[in-house]
Amino acid sequence: MPVTDTRHPKAVFISQLQATVLARIDMTLSQAACSGVMTPDTFKKAIFAENRRANAEIDQHCAEHACHDSETEQEFYALKKGMQDFIIDCAEKAGWYCPDNDNHTTILEGDEPALIKQHVLLRDFSLQQEDIARGASGGVSLYRAHNGDLFAGKSSLGQPTRNGIPVDELREELDAYQTVYRRAGPHPNLLNVYGIARLPCTSGAQRTLLMDVVTGKTGDDIASLLRGAWQSGKISSAEYWSANQLIARRLLAVTAHLGQAGIVHNDIKPANYLIDAGSGEPVVIDLGVACRKGQNAVAGTRLYISPEARALQPVSERSDVLTVGATLLRSIEGDVAFDANRSLYLRRDKAMLNTETLLPVPPNTGLFPAQRNAKTTQGHPIRQPGTYSARTSYSQFMQKLINERSESAEAIAHPFLSDSMLDDEAAKAVLRKVSTL
Repeated sequence: MPVTDTRHPKAVFISQLQATVLARIDMTLSQAACSGVMTPDTFKKAIFAENRRANAEIDQHCAEHACHDSETEQEFYALKKGMQDFIIDCAEKAGWYCPDNDNHTTILEGDEPALIKQHVLLRDFSLQQEDIARGASGGVSLYRAHNGDLFAGKSSLGQPTRNGIPVDELREELDAYQTVYRRAGPHPNLLNVYGIARLPCTSGAQRTLLMDVVTGKTGDDIASLLRGAWQSGKISSAEYWSANQLIARRLLAVTAHLGQAGIVHNDIKPANYLIDAGSGEPVVIDLGVACRKGQNAVAGTRLYISPEARALQPVSERSDVLTVGATLLRSIEGDVAFDANRSLYLRRDKAMLNTETLLPVPPNTGLFPAQRNAKTTQGHPIRQPGTYSARTSYSQFMQKLINERSESAEAIAHPFLSDSMLDDEAAKAVLRKVSTL
């Protein structure tokens, strides 16, 4: 015998509409799940669209049931307001919504996060481990969100200054990420950053740049592991070169993405990318010294910085292409592209390579000011099989004059990077393999 719903028709309508709204929110979340993040702009559009649809359905129900007296209209106005609150509550419980500072206990500075992470409310964090990494300007700690997800938090040491003027390095880095997200969106090989928060630490709450945790080794470590595995026969030449080619292509994909947003990284180097231990994908980190295209770089790393950045001239995407080339040179040969102080340069390389003589190779490779061929004390060149042809190829990305240098897309298409013996999945498997050595 069928069961008759004895509830008031309005109660039945409200229940049915709420179920429909929940189903639509779930569908929206599923459609966005492939990226794992939703930008604030996308979120706002989705919330407004859902609210408009619910209001239209309420209006239609009101019209169909001749609800025109003032008392009933007030009830349906209250229903619209209640439905709006219901939509926001559902989205928040699903981790789809990061609310305002004014109305909730969110810890993020500003009106909205740089990105909204699905299924995670960006608040209520607990410190798990302090100083899992430390650099010249600050440290990185590990935090756990209310749902168990782990995040990294980057904080500054003291009050940073530039030319004697105090600067907010965390805000500058967040601004760079926000510009990228606004103009070009997130990128799978660029670290996701969510905002600045006051998070707990052993000395009290401190301003922290909240970001994803990438479990894996730095480019410095991976380069050493790749060379060691190749030399010991644990990986083949095809695996060695394909892994390095994949890394370079991914780094250049990030510089192209940044270029689309008008941002220059200025500090791509082995220490500023990680190899995700799970996926084998390179992930570029640290937009701490990034700037807008056409501006003068504010900083960089001595062994990788482009000539124009060193000379305090305007930088562009081509400046980042040079730093990728310098990173590749360092990773493959343990070599550096150039240095302003030649004597320091030679002393550093002697200590690193354990050699007594460093001689320049013919100046047709495009490196600045010169590339060297290191020799042992017995006069034998230190060289790996095949590196000379590789050095001639990728040095084309490192011309001294910026206008003679490739842009990212052209560099990716260069045969040295595009003509790989292994496909991407096989190359990533190599990187995962050496990460465990």
